[in-house]
Amino acid sequence: MNRMRGIFWCICVAWGLWGCGGMILPREGGSSPSPGTRPPEISASDWLNVDAPQSLADLKGDVALIEFWATWCGPCVQGIPHMNELHKEYAAEGLRIVSLTAEDRATVEAFQERARRRIEYPIGTGSATSDEYGVTGIPHAFVV
Repeated sequence: MNRMRGIFWCICVAWGLWGCGGMILPREGGSSPSPGTRPPEISASDWLNVDAPQSLADLKGDVALIEFWATWCGPCVQGIPHMNELHKEYAAEGLRIVSLTAEDRATVEAFQERARRRIEYPIGTGSATSDEYGVTGIPHAFVV
């Protein structure tokens, strides 16, 4: 029952983030994965807050919230405390939040220092995965 409650909250957060996505990225995206199909694998040049690169294959069996964001995106930044709360509350029940950005590691680290917004879940930097997911505006999230 707790796992289902966690999944419910993940979906609510994903819808909330998706609904806020109005910022257009400087590239044209493809089409989003359809429900019931296998989502594209995630990748990044570098990873923060984890010892090893993250992959959907490694997260199989858990509920994964894949979030696309940037340090310059106001709604993305405002969502960080809420995502941290979800991570703390539901990680033990199988929720895995993975945050992906096209920005490099140094930019994200400088942002966290400057803004004092510590992201506590895994962050993939230098990621082009948003193209494979058809993301054209951020914040944007997928529940897998």
